[in-house]
Amino acid sequence: MVSLEYVSKLLPSKSLRKLASDRLTVNVQWKLQTPVPLILESSELSPGTPLIGEAILETRKDLDIKRFHLALRLHRHYKKPLHSNCLDCAHDYVQLQSWTFVESEILPGNGKHPFMFTARLDNNTPPSVATPLLDLTYELTAELVLATGEPIVWKHNLEVKRLLYRPEILRVISLAISGTPLNARLSSEQIIRLNKKTQVEFSLSKNRHGQGGEIYAWEAIGVEWRLEERVEAPLGICERHADQDESESSRQRQSVSHTIAKGRPRNEWKVFQSDQETTSTISFEYGPIAKMIAKRHKSCACEEASNSTLRISHDFVLEVSLSVVTMTFDKTADTAASNSSRIIRIRRPVIMTECQDNTFDNVFENLGEVLPVYTRVESDLPVYLV
Repeated sequence: MVSLEYVSKLLPSKSLRKLASDRLTVNVQWKLQTPVPLILESSELSPGTPLIGEAILETRKDLDIKRFHLALRLHRHYKKPLHSNCLDCAHDYVQLQSWTFVESEILPGNGKHPFMFTARLDNNTPPSVATPLLDLTYELTAELVLATGEPIVWKHNLEVKRLLYRPEILRVISLAISGTPLNARLSSEQIIRLNKKTQVEFSLSKNRHGQGGEIYAWEAIGVEWRLEERVEAPLGICERHADQDESESSRQRQSVSHTIAKGRPRNEWKVFQSDQETTSTISFEYGPIAKMIAKRHKSCACEEASNSTLRISHDFVLEVSLSVVTMTFDKTADTAASNSSRIIRIRRPVIMTECQDNTFDNVFENLGEVLPVYTRVESDLPVYLV
């Protein structure tokens, strides 16, 4: 089973309403007993990801509680809804599970009252994301309804990640650059682990030719890499507007592409020359991507279109700026620039996934275990067994 020894730090609650006297005497804290939920891509690998935790209700005085319950829901925030002035079009909530802990009861003050909750997130559940079109957030909401006064609500956002299980594959491609006598070779990892560095090797080769003692070669003057993300999502529309607007526009999907990470490695090429060919090779690594992505572009592993609402794909783009230089056979170190230049741009699809480290070595064989069931005991008196 997922280790229960892992306990996250107590996370402070955020109240949606400030209620003078009651708010000062009661509070809720969250205690997670499982790591960050890691959703797998297929139901064949596991029946889902367990979530085990407790909501700790802390009060300084006796509480006459009408109801205390907890809900886990998925919040879809559409950045570009069909009707921009409609909150229901921009925000959609899906309740995944709920728990009712207390009904019509008085809790004693000056104490902490833990309430355990368990859930299992299905593999079709999308991960937490923040994109230019759609944000997906998991919210734990605790509501305390007292016999008098207004309800008190606390919220905590729960991050859910996705692991696309893929073997480590090193992809090598060779291609001829059109319009030039150059042959390129790119060797890079297709699977990008968000918390690990990624290796890249790129080489250019060209047959050497010239007249007399002069030869021509291509010199790389700059290298740039970037990761581009394409997001596709539907237009946000509520049920009321969906019934009123049955046009084709209400069912359209929108897409946007943007750069989530980029860099310029050092222009350190290794040159190998012979009488027939010149080969230049550059090797570099980039990442970890998780530290390079801006918070507003919190990307995720969603390439397999795990849900019909949101699709995300990524491309690795390598750009190399070249210039033709001339040199002599006896003095290859002395080069002269020419007016010929070109930019090589290579694009290839990649898959981004959460890092698979030692923490999740036994994930695939342990996620199928039955979740524990907690029963609350309502007595402070000693129990004697006969």
